[in-house]
Amino acid sequence: MKALLYKDIIVLKNNLVAISMISFFLIIAIISGNVDISYLIASFGLIILFIKIFESDYKNGFYKYVISNAVEEKSIVTYKYLFILSAAILVFLFNFLLAFVTGYDKTFYRFLVFLSINIFLYEILIPIFFRFGKIAIDIVNVVGTVVYITGVFYIVKNDTFLKFEIGNKLNIFVILIIIDLILFVFSFLLSLKFIRRKIS
Repeated sequence: MKALLYKDIIVLKNNLVAISMISFFLIIAIISGNVDISYLIASFGLIILFIKIFESDYKNGFYKYVISNAVEEKSIVTYKYLFILSAAILVFLFNFLLAFVTGYDKTFYRFLVFLSINIFLYEILIPIFFRFGKIAIDIVNVVGTVVYITGVFYIVKNDTFLKFEIGNKLNIFVILIIIDLILFVFSFLLSLKFIRRKIS
């Protein structure tokens, strides 16, 4: 898995300008009090970077290369999920901590909502990327941009996206966690099936 991580780090290094711009706008959004927009920027930015990683995999024939060097398909899929979900948790946790320190958001509410929604989204997208490759990546680029712009306009118009606190809505997160866990099993198994089909 070290080789897989090293490859993805190289891809991210090649996109330092994009990472810097996303980080800049995220921090500006938080310190200006637009916490919902900052989480939306983080969501959109992560999807862009993950798409860049998948694009690099297909462009360079990476999966066939690593498997020809005795790396199992299961290791590749396991790594992908660990990398993407860990990166999402770290980015949203940073977002929450910055919002907490600046005093604009003192609850876990936005962190939990955006994280659970993003995990749900990645669990859908990862097997789709493994199955359809470049076509799926191009479609997600277009759809993601439209959703992002729509979300920004909605937040600006309504001044906020999430209007209730976590205390009286804890059941929502229990349901989201259960859905994420169930979907994860199906998502992982589908990804494993699709990558084997791609390579065979």
